[in-house]
Amino acid sequence: MADNKNSFTFRQYKRNELIFKIIKWAIGALIVSALFWYTIGLQRIKNSSALTILIWVAYCSIPTFLLVRSLSRQNRKDRQKNYRTWGVGAGNELRVKKELEERLPGYKVISDFQTGRGNVDFVIVSPAGVFTVEVKANRGTVSYIDDQLYVNGSVPSKDFIKQTMAEALTISNILEEKLGKKYFVSGVLEFPNGQIDKNTIHGMIRNIWIGGDKFHEYTIRKSKNRLTEKEMKDIYNCLSSENANGLLN
Repeated sequence: MADNKNSFTFRQYKRNELIFKIIKWAIGALIVSALFWYTIGLQRIKNSSALTILIWVAYCSIPTFLLVRSLSRQNRKDRQKNYRTWGVGAGNELRVKKELEERLPGYKVISDFQTGRGNVDFVIVSPAGVFTVEVKANRGTVSYIDDQLYVNGSVPSKDFIKQTMAEALTISNILEEKLGKKYFVSGVLEFPNGQIDKNTIHGMIRNIWIGGDKFHEYTIRKSKNRLTEKEMKDIYNCLSSENANGLLN
């Protein structure tokens, strides 16, 4: 988490940028090649035919080049926006990470777990079970009304609850596949800077927990799941290995 350049999203932007560069170079090479064959290699046929070929190459290549250039510029803007947004979120994640290390000694914590389609901010392996923690930097009142999450009176652009549910399910599926046993994983959606409306949010919502600052502590204490030391070790080693593989891919 110390560097956004290691994140899944940032790598996607960089990959797109490389693809756009390759396409632009390919188009440029095609145009240069067409010019070369027009001036050198196509002298054996009628100039009108050679000119027709050159015109068609230009007709197809130039609009494509302009489109790719526009997409490349937008990709660059999105990457910069992501980096600025990440800076705000990273501060909260580092804050939560420090709390986990200081207030939950002995618990196993994996930061920035890569799923292949995104990342889980934290996976906690404890005697009380396995937890995923998704940290959001949003400020204001967090409420849940008519089956919809609101942050400061507005619906977030992304479905935070669905995201947290998917993360917990992903970790549970990995453990079942690798260890041959189904472990329930508790999803925690945490707003360190938010104020939770306890009139509308109390208990689990759509099978996840939603809370404010240090809420992960509450959910762990409340959990009735139990893991042995061996299970904790096996789960932690399994997830650590999977995360290392994900970072290498």
